[in-house]
Amino acid sequence: MKRIIPLAILASAVGAAAVYMRNNKKAVDRTLEALDELSETAEETVEELSEAILDGTEE
Repeated sequence: MKRIIPLAILASAVGAAAVYMRNNKKAVDRTLEALDELSETAEETVEELSEAILDGTEE
C-alpha cells in the first residue's frame, strides 16, 4: 500500500502533464493558423498599396 500511493500520485502527475501538453499544442496550432491568415492578409494589402502607388506615379 505504501508503494501504490506514490505511484498513483506519479501517474496522476504524468497524466496531467500529458493533458497540459496536448492542450498547449492545440493552442499553438490555433495561433500559427491565425498568424498564417494575418500574413496572407498583410501580403495582399501590401500588394494593393504598391499597385496604388505605382498607378499614382504613372499618371
